Amino acid sequence: MKTLLAVSVAAFAISVPVALGDTAPPPSIQTNPSGQTQGQGENQNQGQGGAADRVQRIGARLALIEKRFDKKCGTDSTQASQQCTDFAKKAEDRLGTIDTKLQALITKRQAAGKDVGPLTALDTAVQALAQKLHDWLGS
Repeated sequence: MKTLLAVSVAAFAISVPVALGDTAPPPSIQTNPSGQTQGQGENQNQGQGGAADRVQRIGARLALIEKRFDKKCGTDSTQASQQCTDFAKKAEDRLGTIDTKLQALITKRQAAGKDVGPLTALDTAVQALAQKLHDWLGS
């Protein structure tokens, strides 16, 4: 379940810059010459600390995506290009899927007595972004 969630969020995060015409990595994610994200190998064995860091990076990535979308597509869908509208619809669908998976993961972790604070924060951010896209499409 963790892998599926991580892969779906990563695929979404990678596809967004391509859709918006931006190929540079965000400033919050630095890479080594080998192409690995800094700390990638270190965080795999740290348990909850590594997961919390991943959740923070995903949240930062979502904020960056939101900024880029606002800059390229504006705040009103009536004057936006068809590419922006198509992207917003696709992103809203993907965010809905991610939200459903996050809710299931939160429920599972709560039942196991594990900390769900970072996941709840990420879920709130995903829901807020999905609502903004929904509102943008409705305008």
